[in-house]
Amino acid sequence: MNARKTAGIVAAGYALAALAGFSVMIVEDFVVRRTGPDGQGGMAAFGELMLGFFVFCVLSLVPTGILLHALRRFERFWIVLGNACIAIATTAVLAAALYAAQGMGMRGGVVDLSIFRVFLSPGFAATFAVASIVAPSRETRARLVVAAMIEGAVLAVAVAFAARTIYMNSH
Repeated sequence: MNARKTAGIVAAGYALAALAGFSVMIVEDFVVRRTGPDGQGGMAAFGELMLGFFVFCVLSLVPTGILLHALRRFERFWIVLGNACIAIATTAVLAAALYAAQGMGMRGGVVDLSIFRVFLSPGFAATFAVASIVAPSRETRARLVVAAMIEGAVLAVAVAFAARTIYMNSH
């Protein structure tokens, strides 16, 4: 497949993923407005945004895989990508630590915003996993798998911490 055709397929895939995510948000908004409680518009809107983002992330894995497969022959790209993914996963560890510090009384600034980085962990984990499938070398594949595992572990810790917090506040 030539580069132009691949670029068109990838662009169309991302456009369809964005359209699907937006469509899910519209349907969710319609359902929530008809059945949901009044006075919680901000929470409902954030939930719709997260759902739309989730749908986009899941569906965009296909064009991402196609794009990465087209880039398999560029070894330097994969070396840089592997290193960048480890660096990105490291920011997830920092964000999880800051999120945990929030439960210990630290507040303000970056600490309060750290949860938004943790929200990105499932998308990064899935993207790193897809990249590891199409990575051309064992070394790059290993780095991408490690990055995906770090993101997954951060998500697991954040979910456990949130569940503990909810449990402690309810008892």
